[in-house]
Amino acid sequence: VYYPTTTNDRTPEGLKLPEPDSVVGTSFRNLGDSKEDYRWTFLNKSNRNQDDYTRIMEFSRAMATSTRTFNDVIGDYVDVDQWLRAYAFSVITGHGDNYGADGAQHNLQLYVRPSDNRVLFLPHDLDAFFDARRPLLGGNGDLRKFIRDLSNAHNYYGHVYDMLQTTFNEEYMTHWTDMYQRLLPAQRFDSHLSQLVTRTNFLLG
Repeated sequence: VYYPTTTNDRTPEGLKLPEPDSVVGTSFRNLGDSKEDYRWTFLNKSNRNQDDYTRIMEFSRAMATSTRTFNDVIGDYVDVDQWLRAYAFSVITGHGDNYGADGAQHNLQLYVRPSDNRVLFLPHDLDAFFDARRPLLGGNGDLRKFIRDLSNAHNYYGHVYDMLQTTFNEEYMTHWTDMYQRLLPAQRFDSHLSQLVTRTNFLLG
């Protein structure tokens, strides 16, 4: 949750200024039995009239399950393989300051799939703090809980390898960077490609 730290007249009642600001986050956990305790952490961006936080509350409690029993229950609340692929994509980009890559307590989107009520993880805001040597596990404790299950670990690394072989590589991406360079010549798509190649080479090391 982002919040302002100053006002126009330096009093608590003054008009809040957008900058400077600060931010506080939380891990997925039991925040209480009222949806109001979840509202500002999990901003609802669709079906707002329903105002239904039930599944997000259940999901958050499940994510907080102890490491020992986590993989016994989490599949009832999330599409596990979808989460593993989303983690893999977040990590291979090399960017930080997002939930998937380094466990930051922000910068992700959640979607409750109507067909089975499972929560999907959509990577978000992968555009900062690039590190070509960012590790595949990083600082995400939730990912570590998932891959304590050996089949999940196999699938996670399989997703990483699949993306590196099919799309996140120089051969595939050169077509796209060349095309966008022609459309937007002032942009440095060659630099983006160079970063991607450096990252790919490190991961395949």
